[in-house]
Amino acid sequence: AKYCATTISAQNIAQRQFPRKILRGYNFLHMIIGFDARPLQDRYYSGVAEYTAALARALLQLDRTNKYIFFYNSFLSSDFGWPGAGYANAGQIRGRWPNKLLHYGLWPLLGRPRLDRKTGADVFFAPHINFLRLSKKTKLVLTVHDLSFCRFPEFFSRRQNFWHRAINLPRLLGRADRIVAISQSTKNDLRELFNVPEQKIRVIYSGLDYPPDSQPPASREDDDGFRRRLGLPKKYLLYLGTIEPRKNIANLLVAFNIFRQQRDGRDYDLVLAGRFGFGSQKIISAWRRNPARDRIKFLGYVRPADKAGLYRLADLFVYPSRYEGFGFPPLEAMAAGTPVLTSPNSSLPEVCGEAAWYADPDSPEDLAAGLTAVLSDPGLASTLRAKGFAQAARFSWSVAACSYRSLFQEVAD
Repeated sequence: AKYCATTISAQNIAQRQFPRKILRGYNFLHMIIGFDARPLQDRYYSGVAEYTAALARALLQLDRTNKYIFFYNSFLSSDFGWPGAGYANAGQIRGRWPNKLLHYGLWPLLGRPRLDRKTGADVFFAPHINFLRLSKKTKLVLTVHDLSFCRFPEFFSRRQNFWHRAINLPRLLGRADRIVAISQSTKNDLRELFNVPEQKIRVIYSGLDYPPDSQPPASREDDDGFRRRLGLPKKYLLYLGTIEPRKNIANLLVAFNIFRQQRDGRDYDLVLAGRFGFGSQKIISAWRRNPARDRIKFLGYVRPADKAGLYRLADLFVYPSRYEGFGFPPLEAMAAGTPVLTSPNSSLPEVCGEAAWYADPDSPEDLAAGLTAVLSDPGLASTLRAKGFAQAARFSWSVAACSYRSLFQEVAD
């Protein structure tokens, strides 16, 4: 009763000045959600880190009634991405344990520290598979992006494969109260490879950091300056993603050489943007042997702020990946108004729908035919652009955040 006469403000909630059940009674604070923010510690953001950052921002913008406590851990570094600035219902806990001690000593041998006790969480959310320990009473929502390390272990280093085995994914999947698959394809893999009960899995699609209606038109002067700064050719095909064998770049290089020998392909260059991953030395060797190597440019890691312009100025986005859990880059290219050529496998047809041209990733000849088909037919390219805008508009971070918030409430109840 002593709390009833007091004004309960957002600041009171943030400072935890009231018992949790009292706040729930006033419908100000339903629960405390622990948020595993370790993906935000990556130096260079790619798929999982970008997903985690965008989802965290969307949740904090949408949900002002629950409190989110972000968990980081690093023995040496403290310079991490922090999405909670300016939000009264966001806080953070920073561990200083050496990761090897935590992953291979404290957690498997002692089951300590328990992250829900560190964060005070009713529900703990892990946006990616990782080592963790929780109390039995605390609910766990786990997001699984893809199972490429199960489908194609040859595309990963020994260290990466050891890490995936050490996590003990069957145990983690069994511990989770709900599992979020970012595509129906990933859900199918969870069912097939680990026999996860269907009722335990929810498909929640990712959103886009820059949906189609957020792209301001650029002037020719802006475009020319952007081209000069990145060293972009006048007409180019674009691949953007990690430079690694799973993305099938070796076959793309062969396909580009075939395409360049045709009349329609003589004016085009190929731009490969992204950091170098495991196995990239084989791709570099293939590039050195390629007769068209002088028309192939590696950009390296691209800042997020430059991605939209890079997509928009490309004549075609090419993504012949062998396997994806979702596939951000083709969707981002569509949002920027660029036609897309991709593979008809895993999640890519699910995400791209009828807005892409599909080619067999195992056939350089079929890839080259796809390049010719799109780039020699302005009508087809225009149709793909229009369909791409519509397809990209279907994916929203606000919708994803709303689905997650409902799921957190569901498992808490």
